[in-house]
Amino acid sequence: MMEKVEKNIKELEREKSNFETMVQANMETARHWKHALVSIIFAWLLTVAGFIWYIAQYDYVSYNEAQGIYAMIDANGNIVSQDITPEQWEAFIEWQRVLNDGKD
Repeated sequence: MMEKVEKNIKELEREKSNFETMVQANMETARHWKHALVSIIFAWLLTVAGFIWYIAQYDYVSYNEAQGIYAMIDANGNIVSQDITPEQWEAFIEWQRVLNDGKD
């Protein structure tokens, strides 16, 4: 009878050891998942912050100077259309008519 009890005690100790190993492995896995989740959230926040920074660096303003006339603006924000005289516009429009003649 004593041998049976000792055998059962050894079996229980082995199961306890296996259980402790399994719990420790699960804790390691859980710790890795926490790190992965924190990394994903951090990367997502950096992406959103970068997008907001990119959008915020430009000043989006649109305005109409005159109806029916497009204002041409260069890279420095200077209005180019004011540099062109009405005679030059007429010559340009006439040239476009000549180029498009017969293409209709």
